[in-house]
Amino acid sequence: MRESVSKPDLVELGLKLLKSMGWYGVAMVEFKEDPRDGIVKLMEVNPRFWGSLELSIFSGVDFPYLLYRMVMDGDVASVTTYKIGVKCRWFLPGDILHFLTNPKRFSMKPSFFDFFERNTKYDLLSFTDPGPTIGFFISFFLNLFNIKKWKYVFRKM
Repeated sequence: MRESVSKPDLVELGLKLLKSMGWYGVAMVEFKEDPRDGIVKLMEVNPRFWGSLELSIFSGVDFPYLLYRMVMDGDVASVTTYKIGVKCRWFLPGDILHFLTNPKRFSMKPSFFDFFERNTKYDLLSFTDPGPTIGFFISFFLNLFNIKKWKYVFRKM
């Protein structure tokens, strides 16, 4: 579960880091607050589109489209505003696997079963665009029954 928030200090810190590296182009700077001491720490600098990209798009910042506009038109105006409080779930397979393996599965916050919360969106699940969900299941079953792949997995164990 991811949620769009406003953290201007982290935006400034991320921009400072990217500028010090002379970075130009797509990148995602990820920070995480350490629950042991409350200090925000750098997790990674990802020099490509990131797995949680859907949250940005649902929040109103379509980075792939902005990159396309840059290629076609040159510089584009910075997007500095977006919807706060938008939540996004990686239901297939992430949330399902987390639920199945978490001993505290029935007391998780937010609850696994909050499927229709108003501001919650889904990475792959969409009634208007079922293609990604269908593709996930095709890929899953093709890999599930791929004998060569399983032989490789067991050989490495």
